[in-house]
Amino acid sequence: DEAAGPIAGTHRGVDAVLEMLGRGMEAFEGTLTQEVHETLASDEYVVEIMTERATVKGHEFENRAVYVYRLENGLVVEVTTFDRDRETAREFWAAVAAT
Repeated sequence: DEAAGPIAGTHRGVDAVLEMLGRGMEAFEGTLTQEVHETLASDEYVVEIMTERATVKGHEFENRAVYVYRLENGLVVEVTTFDRDRETAREFWAAVAAT
């Protein structure tokens, strides 16, 4: 989904996840912050409600998001993210690409 920008997609395995995290730091020019408002947890899931912020090429990014982590044997095996306003995220990445 283009709303997640250059790190969108499915990433499997430790190497792929580390590569994605590196691309994310590069894409957000090292400015991404995540303010966690709530964390909910069970034996199978952790849910974080947060606000993400960054500045890229002079464009301000602010996204309210929910991250859902699925656990197996105490380890994260899957992460799904939900943006509050996908259209705003699409507009942000389009503006960054045009700069």
